[in-house]
Amino acid sequence: MLQAAAELSGWQQQLDKGRGRGVAFHLSFGVPVAEVIEVTALRDGVPDGAPPRIRIDQVWVVADVGVALDPRITVKVLESGGPIRGVGEPGTPPAAPALANAIFAATGQRIRKLPLRRQVAFV
Repeated sequence: MLQAAAELSGWQQQLDKGRGRGVAFHLSFGVPVAEVIEVTALRDGVPDGAPPRIRIDQVWVVADVGVALDPRITVKVLESGGPIRGVGEPGTPPAAPALANAIFAATGQRIRKLPLRRQVAFV
């Protein structure tokens, strides 16, 4: 996990002064996940002695999900200017209903019980 995250993020590349990367590993909801986050400390306009402003430049995530049903997942994060909210688990609740609706659209088979694999075979 950590090796894959290092390769994905270009961990070996040198960063300019004021930029940094952090790495973490966690068994999250039973899924091994490694993340690398790259930030820039913005010091322009910050008074002496005040903490720097931090800009998150990039985040890389590697997750071992066992069998990936669709590794071509695309995520777009929108900023509405509202309060800060999480982005980790919110995609989970609509995933199964959306998949069941897609199966219905493709096959005409309406699935109303989980797990879906009891009614269809995923390849």
